[in-house]
Amino acid sequence: MLALYRLLTFLVAPLAMWRLKRLGQTASPEARAMAISRQGQWPRSTPPREVDVWCHAASVGEVNTLAPLIEKALKEGHRVLITTFTPSGFDQALTHFGDRVQLAFAPLDTVSAVRRWLDVVNPPILLVAETELWPELFHQCHRRNIPVVLVNARLSTRHFRRYRRFFGLYQHALKAINTAACQSPAQKINWQQLGLSEAQTVVTGNLKAAGHLRAIRTQPALHQTPFCWVAGSVHPPEFAGVIEAHQTLIQSHPSAQLILAPRHLIHLDTLRQALTDSGLTWRPFSPGPDAPAAQTQVHLIETMGLLPTAYQHADVAFVGGSWVPVGGHNLYEPAAAGCAVLTGTHTNQQADAKRQLQAQGALMEVTDPADLTEALTTLAGQPSLTEQMRNAGHAVVEQQAKSLDETWTAIEPVLRQTLAQHRRSVHSIQ
Repeated sequence: MLALYRLLTFLVAPLAMWRLKRLGQTASPEARAMAISRQGQWPRSTPPREVDVWCHAASVGEVNTLAPLIEKALKEGHRVLITTFTPSGFDQALTHFGDRVQLAFAPLDTVSAVRRWLDVVNPPILLVAETELWPELFHQCHRRNIPVVLVNARLSTRHFRRYRRFFGLYQHALKAINTAACQSPAQKINWQQLGLSEAQTVVTGNLKAAGHLRAIRTQPALHQTPFCWVAGSVHPPEFAGVIEAHQTLIQSHPSAQLILAPRHLIHLDTLRQALTDSGLTWRPFSPGPDAPAAQTQVHLIETMGLLPTAYQHADVAFVGGSWVPVGGHNLYEPAAAGCAVLTGTHTNQQADAKRQLQAQGALMEVTDPADLTEALTTLAGQPSLTEQMRNAGHAVVEQQAKSLDETWTAIEPVLRQTLAQHRRSVHSIQ
C-alpha cells in the first residue's frame, strides 16, 4: 500500500504545490521565502543551522499548543526548528518566536521531498502536535532511526476510522513513533487500539491549557458594566445565527455588546456585509483598556491574534466551528481568560476539554441560534451564574495546565538519549 501511496503523492504533488502557492500569496515575506522547503529544500542564501529538536505544528492552533513546550526547550538550551503546513501557522510562529528558532514549511509527503529534507536538516528527533500521521515522513524517519514523539496526542473518531481503514499504509508510520504523550486516558486507549503499546503511550494532559493559563482578570461587577460576549472562530454558516442571537439579546439588554471573530479572515467581506444588512451598529475591534467602546453593538475582529485579547474583555464566549461539522475549536482559551463558555454539538475535536468543562459547570451546550439566545439572555440577567461558570472554567484550566511539566517529563529522557546518540554519530563522521 505504501507503493500506491507514493504513486498518488507523486501525481498530485504539482497540484498541491500550485494550491499552496496560491494560499501563500498573502503570507509574510519570510513565509514566501521559505516556500521552497515544501520541496525538501532550503534557501541557498540562508543555510540551515544545526538542530536539536524539530517540532511540527500544522497550523495556528497547533503552534499555540506547542508554544509552551518549545519555550521550555529553548530555556533548556536546545536549538529548535519549527515547521508548519499553513502560511498562517508560519506567521504565528514567526510572531511568537522571531529569530529564536528556525522556521520552515514541512515538506510534501513524497519520497523525494522527504528524503531531501532529512538530508538537509538531519534532525535528531521529531515532535509532532496532536494527530498527524504522515506515512512517508514517518517511514523515512524510522529508516534513519529518528524517533517521532506525538505531543498532546489525540485521535478524533474520523482520524481513528481512517487510520484503521488504511492500516496497511499507516502501520509504517506507527513504527516510527517512540512515544505518544496523550491528552487523556481515553486518547491513550485510542492509540493503543491503533497499535501502540503500553510502553509507548502516556497520559500527560492537554497542552492547550498550559498555553492559556492566567489569573482571572479583575473587573467591576458584571452588573456595573455592559454585558459583553465573544463569538470566536466563527465559520460562514454560523454568521447568521450569531448575528440573530445578538439582535434578540439587545431587545432585553440594550447595552449588550458582541465581539465577533471569524475563523478565517478571508470571510471578512461576507461578514461585514452581513452586519451592515442586519442593521446593527458595528466597527472594527480596537484593543485597549476601555475596549469595547460603548454605543457600538458589534466589534468585528479584522486582524489575526486579537481573539485572546477579546476574550479578556468578555463575560461569555461562544466558540464556533461547533454548529457545523468542523469539530470545534479551542475551549480552554476562553475559559482561561475568565469567560463562561458556550459551544455547539459538533465538538469531536474538543471532546476532552468539553467534557471537563461541562462536568464542572463551566460550559453550556447550545444547539442553534435560539439556544444561544436563551443562554445569553440567562447569563446576562444572572451575573452570579456567569461568575460561577467563569471561576469553574479557570479551575479546570489550572488543573490541566500541569500538562506542560508532565509532557516534558515524558519526552525529556527520549530527547536526552537521542541527542547523545546523534552527537556521537556526527562526531564519528567528522
